[in-house]
Amino acid sequence: MIIRYIFLLISSCIICLFSSSVFGSDWKKIKDPETLKTLYSDTTIRGVDYPQSNYDYNKLNTEWQIDYCSDGTGILTFMGQTYPRIWKINGQDQVCVTVHTEEKCYFYEEHRKWKNIYRTGVIGKRNAPWVFIVNNQKPEICD
Repeated sequence: MIIRYIFLLISSCIICLFSSSVFGSDWKKIKDPETLKTLYSDTTIRGVDYPQSNYDYNKLNTEWQIDYCSDGTGILTFMGQTYPRIWKINGQDQVCVTVHTEEKCYFYEEHRKWKNIYRTGVIGKRNAPWVFIVNNQKPEICD
């Protein structure tokens, strides 16, 4: 009898997990270039890095900040270093960012319930997306 209850409990949990991942999502993909432009124009984006296979695990939970200007430029600040960036809208739902000579394009999703919370990931990569907060105050570098 107890095995039956355990089986029902596990089955119920699996069904709940499956149905919530298929039918409900807290994230909505941004498919409007004007929304993406607003996201990148004179804003500050903040997040926390996490280790991946090519990262040093001592960098876990290291905060980063990117100041983006409406002219297509930006500066990433990470671990006391700054890195210039150039950004552009690509199609309806991507932003491409160039650091040095390497360009990567990103998708963006906004949280359905929490204002100014977004997540992004590199197009074509299977790594987990980064979650970040957007501050709509114009950064000093954009003056």
